[in-house]
Amino acid sequence: MKIKMKYYNLYLIRHGESESNQNKKVLLTKPDNQLELTNRGKQQIENAIKFLPSYEWCSMFVSPYVRTRQSADIIREQYKKNNIQYFERLEDPRIREIETATRLGEKQITDFSNKDFWDYGRFFYRMDTGESIADVYDRVSSFINSLHIMSQMGELHDNIVVVTHALTMRVFKMIIEKDTVENFYDYKKPINAEVWRFDLKLLS
Repeated sequence: MKIKMKYYNLYLIRHGESESNQNKKVLLTKPDNQLELTNRGKQQIENAIKFLPSYEWCSMFVSPYVRTRQSADIIREQYKKNNIQYFERLEDPRIREIETATRLGEKQITDFSNKDFWDYGRFFYRMDTGESIADVYDRVSSFINSLHIMSQMGELHDNIVVVTHALTMRVFKMIIEKDTVENFYDYKKPINAEVWRFDLKLLS
């Protein structure tokens, strides 16, 4: 049986500047998932909308962190003004930021380049109570597998927008381009509100 495939336009966008992007020490008192956008971050998202699709319908997926939700809401409200509607806005925990620790200490906030991190390898090193990049790879792979199923069921529009995080975007790139761990290390970190576009081939 011949497998049918379909190409989609995938747009990944990093959230705007958050409180911790402005001052990492906020993580001493506030959980990562509750960090909000700064005023500058909100403006960054508004400015980035021109790099997203301007078609009538899009499917949007968003990390459930506060800063990504806020970014997605700004995008959606701006699109409403232009009479561009979304099929659905779905939150998915699998596209959240890498979890470094439940509570970060002063040393972890000011110095992530500890010896164990580099000796073990950035992709596979897991901070206590947190994740490794390899863990993020597994859950992003699972998310993409779900897109295959949605595509087969006719539940996706041709344009897919994913509002997520810097490291998660790099993992998406690695999976989509079938790249290696070694090449992953060379990927440039996207700045706040940066948009990456890919041709995504899914089962049809």
